[in-house]
This record gives sequence, C-alpha cells and structure tokens, in this order.
Amino acid sequence: MAIMSKVEAYQVLDFVDPERKGYVNFNEFHSKIRTNMVHQGLDGDMKTLPFVVPSKETAKRTAETVPHTKEVVKKLINSVRPEAQGIRINGRFVILNILEQKGKTRYGASPCWTNTFANIQASNKSPMFISESERFDRHPLARVKFQIEANEKKKRIDEAKLLNKQKFSTFFVERVEKEAEAQDKLEHNRRTQKYLQQVRYEQVIEKLYIEGVNMFFREQSYLTLMFKS
Repeated sequence: MAIMSKVEAYQVLDFVDPERKGYVNFNEFHSKIRTNMVHQGLDGDMKTLPFVVPSKETAKRTAETVPHTKEVVKKLINSVRPEAQGIRINGRFVILNILEQKGKTRYGASPCWTNTFANIQASNKSPMFISESERFDRHPLARVKFQIEANEKKKRIDEAKLLNKQKFSTFFVERVEKEAEAQDKLEHNRRTQKYLQQVRYEQVIEKLYIEGVNMFFREQSYLTLMFKS
C-alpha cells in the first residue's frame, strides 16, 4: 500500500473487499489476488492470449492486423523518402532524382552514412575492443565465443592447479621417503658402530683373559720349581 496513491489503494480495497466488511479471510484474498490474474479472469477464462501461445484466436487477430501494420510501415517509409522530381515524357512520369529515391535510412542513403558504431566503439587497447570482422562474424557460436574461451581458460587454470597439487604431493612424498631413508641409514650406521665396538671389546677381553691365564700358569710353574729346589 505504501507504493500506491490513495485512489489506487481504495480501488484495490474495493476489489478485494467489495462488501466493505473491513476484513477478508485467506480464501477470499487468494481468489482475488492470484497468479496470472492479468491474463485470466475470476472464472478461469483467458482474457488475453500471449503471442507465444499458439492458438486460433491469436492467428486470427494477427491476420486482421496485417493490413493496418502494412499501412503503418508504408507511412513510416514515405515519411523519410524525398519528394519525387521528374517530367512527363509521352504520358509517363520519369523520375529525375532517382538517387535520392533510395531514401534517408541508415543502410539506404546515398551517399552512405558514416559508420556511427565508431562513436561508441571501445579503444583498440581496451579488452572490450572488437573488430569489424568479429562484430559481423556469422559463425553459429560467435555470440558465445567469449563464454567458450572463458570456460577453456578456467579449465586450463584448474588443470594447472591440479598439476601443481600433484607436484607438491610428489615433492612431499619424495621428501618423506628421503627422510625415512636417511633415518634408516643413520640407524644402520649406529647399529654397525655399536656392533664393532662390542666386537673390539670382546677381542680385548679375550686377549686379556688369555694373557691372564698364561701369567697364572707361569707363576704356578715358577712356584713349583721353587718348592722343588
């Protein structure tokens, strides 16, 4: 109601509540304010038929308006056509200014009008620039070529992102494998050093044990000789 004038608001209220009760229920409101109320009456009959709906009534109405349309178009053409100038030769009217009879329209003037598109054409350094050959391109996909190019660009960007992710994933996998390999090698070197140290220790102990046994037997032999003497 805020966007309506007083007169329009009263007209809507009279339409929704013709009995002036001061209120309406949902069914009463829905019967008046409904979908497609511009073309469809209260009884459900079609008041107006859209041109996009094929029907006998629409075709008949179009056929009836064709003569009037032709007359209007003819008047419009004659309004921009210069007056014919000529002479009568043997009872026949010969037009002298035949070049001017081409009219004053955009594509029929003589001489031809200048290209007015240049007045609004973007600069050749602008991304919106389009050449004459591109503007009059008759390729069936000319209108959606920019969309195809944008989709291809997006696809290339997505492929590049996926390739970068694969490269990063491969890099981190190789890095983890190298770190694991270096850790295994370090552990192997530690075990090897520990084993060599143990072997050396055992060799030293064995050598000391043999020397101790030999010294014991020598002392026993010396003591035996002393007792005998």
